Amino acid sequence: MTTLTKHQVINQFKNKFSEIMNIPTIKNVSLFHEEDIADIIKLGYKIETSHNVYYISLRYMKLSEQLLLPFTPIWSFKQMNNNGSFPKGYDSLEECLSELKEIEYESKIS
Repeated sequence: MTTLTKHQVINQFKNKFSEIMNIPTIKNVSLFHEEDIADIIKLGYKIETSHNVYYISLRYMKLSEQLLLPFTPIWSFKQMNNNGSFPKGYDSLEECLSELKEIEYESKIS
């Protein structure tokens, strides 16, 4: 696997902001960073809508403060709402966004 700098990864995520903001129910998108176990970090998006907060991220092994190694190609999708947290795994960002749209659509009609 190829190593990436943290700056490269952050730029890759920022390049998708406009695509994500095109989803009508989204109010805000920001970068998400969480230290996981040992040298594993999660980088991705915190997406806020009027009903929920979603975290969509990838895991990386931290080789140094600025050098990262992709840990797994599985995207983590976590929905946070009043009922708790619901994590799932997907093969692509597009699948995560599709799930988000479906959840938001269902919350509108209920």
